[in-house]
Amino acid sequence: MGMSASICAVPVFCIKPPGMHAVRSGVLPGAPVDGADAASIPRRRGAFICRRLSLSTRGRNRCRMLPCPQTRKIIEFLVSEYDRPEREMSITANSVVSFHYRLCDETGAELESSLDAEPLLYLHGHKGVLPGLEKALEGRAAGESLSVILAPEEAYGVRQEGREQRIPIKHLNVDAKTQRNLKKGMAVPVQTEQGNRTMVIIKVGKFNVDVDTNHPLAGKTLTFAIDIVAVRDATAEEQAHGHAHGVGGHQH
Repeated sequence: MGMSASICAVPVFCIKPPGMHAVRSGVLPGAPVDGADAASIPRRRGAFICRRLSLSTRGRNRCRMLPCPQTRKIIEFLVSEYDRPEREMSITANSVVSFHYRLCDETGAELESSLDAEPLLYLHGHKGVLPGLEKALEGRAAGESLSVILAPEEAYGVRQEGREQRIPIKHLNVDAKTQRNLKKGMAVPVQTEQGNRTMVIIKVGKFNVDVDTNHPLAGKTLTFAIDIVAVRDATAEEQAHGHAHGVGGHQH
């Protein structure tokens, strides 16, 4: 809705925000004398007026000096709208979330960090991150930071004994150079029926390796320091595929 054709001409020399000389003449568009709802004025025009007048908190107080009640109401509304920050989108199901993280164990030793790389990208509600982490991120917004502590049961499980297994080296999802330089203690991705799983090598043979099928972080209490970079709605394709597309997410 645009401004009404009716104009309330009000001298603005009485408005003197900090750092602005008194305007010695001029008129300010206001409400029709018969009254208009301040909310009917587009915020875009309100922001323009506020910038032109450099209205601040002090300027808002000085608006009370205006002789026209309707104009004073409109000016106060425009200032409040211009000062109000935009509402950030909250993380809900089917939100694509971009975040940086720093992962530490119970001693405070850093295990992983994304700070020197692209932020991680995932589709919320589709098991793209640990369930405990996803629960903590629910309802958060871009620009927020949080610390999340996960017990082993909420992270990579309790360590179980007797989980050693011998597998062919060809089933390791690593390049040829890495295959030639396998060592005890290395964490390697292994192709399984459930997809890639990270396992730790405990013995290297000529054609096979013995691995511990416990996750390398099993049995550890983990602390995630999270910085949420951005939140957006998932595309129809991302929802159909069950993962986020783009840098930091799934690349097709």
